[in-house]
Amino acid sequence: MYKIVITNEVIEEVEEIVAWYEEQKQGLGIDFYMKFEDALNFVSKNPKIFAKVLFKFRRVLTNRFPYAIFYYEDQANKTVDVVGIFNTSRNSEIIRKKLSFKAK
Repeated sequence: MYKIVITNEVIEEVEEIVAWYEEQKQGLGIDFYMKFEDALNFVSKNPKIFAKVLFKFRRVLTNRFPYAIFYYEDQANKTVDVVGIFNTSRNSEIIRKKLSFKAK
């Protein structure tokens, strides 16, 4: 099992997403967070199950919610480094640009 490491930027984005869903309907933000955690838990056990989609990054989708979590596995340290979370309806070029800075 790999340890999950999440950037501060992703933590802040997840907090904003949770707050937005809570404003829409009480409990919905918690549901989103649970699906986010489920996706990360799955990835921690199976980090290579998803193909590389952009640079060195792999992507896992959240169930029920339209979000993609981008990560890469660090075999030497046995970590999964989560570097981005994006709404799947977002322009893919924006995602590419944001992740290109993290690929270096």
